[in-house]
Amino acid sequence: MTVLDVRPLVALRESGSHAAAREWLAGYLARCPADAEALADLGEALRQRRLIEDALTVLRRAIELQPDIASIWINYGVALQQAAQPDKAKPAYQRALMLKPDSGEVASNLGALLVAEGDWSGALALFDRAFALLPHRAEIATNRAVALSVLRRCDEASKAARVALSIDPKSFRAVMVLADIARGAGSWSECEKWLKTAIEINPTSGKALVGLANTFLEMGRTQEALSLALDLTSHQDWPDFPLFDLGAILVKLGDGIRAQTLLRKYLELYPSDPHGARLLLAAAGADVPAKASEAHLQRLYGYRAETWGPDTHYPAAELVAKALERLRPGSELLDIVDLGCGTGPVGRLVRGRARRLDGVDISAPMLARAHAEGIYDELICGDLIDLLNDRPQRYDVATCAATLIHFGDLSAPFESAAQALRPDGLFIFTLFPNETDGVGAGDAAGLAQGGCFTHGPRYVARAAEDRGFSIALIETEVHEPYAHEPRMGLIIGLQKR
Repeated sequence: MTVLDVRPLVALRESGSHAAAREWLAGYLARCPADAEALADLGEALRQRRLIEDALTVLRRAIELQPDIASIWINYGVALQQAAQPDKAKPAYQRALMLKPDSGEVASNLGALLVAEGDWSGALALFDRAFALLPHRAEIATNRAVALSVLRRCDEASKAARVALSIDPKSFRAVMVLADIARGAGSWSECEKWLKTAIEINPTSGKALVGLANTFLEMGRTQEALSLALDLTSHQDWPDFPLFDLGAILVKLGDGIRAQTLLRKYLELYPSDPHGARLLLAAAGADVPAKASEAHLQRLYGYRAETWGPDTHYPAAELVAKALERLRPGSELLDIVDLGCGTGPVGRLVRGRARRLDGVDISAPMLARAHAEGIYDELICGDLIDLLNDRPQRYDVATCAATLIHFGDLSAPFESAAQALRPDGLFIFTLFPNETDGVGAGDAAGLAQGGCFTHGPRYVARAAEDRGFSIALIETEVHEPYAHEPRMGLIIGLQKR
């Protein structure tokens, strides 16, 4: 079959006659011979001309005719990616990889889709496979390094980044991986060196320049940090300019007015707030929001699900479990709901006291890790307030380690917990303290960017008593490590009156 002259189709599309274009193509397919490979060539030609809808139509027809040709599935997956349909591109690549297991290109493309889903472990396995097949591809080597860095396998990530640089010394992303590893280790001079290398490769990289400003700040070179940050505010027309990151730097430097301008621009572009700009705005002097954005929490805990597991030491979970033993000693079995259960750090510790143990979390990747361990009788992916409201007087105890830290206003979770608990039921949770009689947005250096609020103990007591609780326990303890130092928190036990 002769490859179709696509110019008439292009003309119809360019004129806006989309229905006529679809009709024209349908007529052609009805008349043409059943030649899958020729149709695949036509589909690829249409894809390259960016007639994606038409390319997909033709490639689907080719697959119907001959479903076992890997190259057709590959082209179909690429076209689906261009059509912003990753949920359909993924099974197309999976089928292609099944038909052609030695395709490093397909493994790499499929890995990129898993990255978009937040499945970094799955992506790394595919990047490993792709790099074994295509060991001279710097992009694949860099993707391996990025995945290893996200998974906090820092030594391996450093080696992978250096391999990528040996293939392509101008690999900006590989250099940024090395800068991030140095930053995480607190090696600020090393971080500065790699960031300056990245800037030499790409002088208009706002990300690298903001990272350098932050590094200066961490090194105590405040004036250099401020000078660089102020200079960057005049370059907001650069592609992918890091409005949020620069806003965060200016909050740390105490320039709340410029920070608020940048963060509000960021929110205009990303109203779902996946990085927590509203909390940083509050840290810069704006109003404190009622809670962290769901998009922010999903992003944070999607990453953390990859690295938190049974061996993760988390002091906040231990605080909650020990408080339960103090407030309800003995061997009595209890119906317990673990709010914001995550991968199950509290569940592992209280399972022995549970007649029934339910867990709820908004993060599906976190729940998948908890489910694999079989700790809980039931796991629910959803909002903890909705769950509590739907289960009146179902539980003896509600546990909640490092979850209410993402709520500013505690009235809604307190009211819902009071409904779900039986008389004399316990609500045990942790918070970050402040010295006021109210709610704060955390600090720009860590808490706010982690989606966290701070709460004054008197505010907590007043909100609890207004919703039918009495204070059984409120103490200050080490909540978690941060920047190689202990971060203090409140461990609180409320009893339903």
